Amino acid sequence: MLRTVTKQSKMPLLNLGVKLSQRLLPLTIRERKLRVADLIADLFDETEAPRLAVDNTEIIFDPSLALNPAGLLQNLSRTRLLVWSWNGKIEDGHVIYAEPGHPEYHRVSADNMTLITIE
Repeated sequence: MLRTVTKQSKMPLLNLGVKLSQRLLPLTIRERKLRVADLIADLFDETEAPRLAVDNTEIIFDPSLALNPAGLLQNLSRTRLLVWSWNGKIEDGHVIYAEPGHPEYHRVSADNMTLITIE
């Protein structure tokens, strides 16, 4: 679905999982934590596009990267429109990734998000 939308709207599609993994691979675990947010911003900036679709986003939930996924998305969306795939669910006004107790579990308020659900 995301690929269809990007083709129709001529919006670049970034495979975040692949691109970010390639950049993280040569780094130590400590360096990854320190640089991951900047590496993601660099990937986005390299597209030079005011609108960007992002797929395969599960990597931002990896506990070893110590990211705040919601904060990251807010910061990255200040300079461009993002269409972001999120493999999770919407419940009680929140976007949820993984299940409670899982190391990658995140629950984020959807108040300032425009959401499109596909079931």
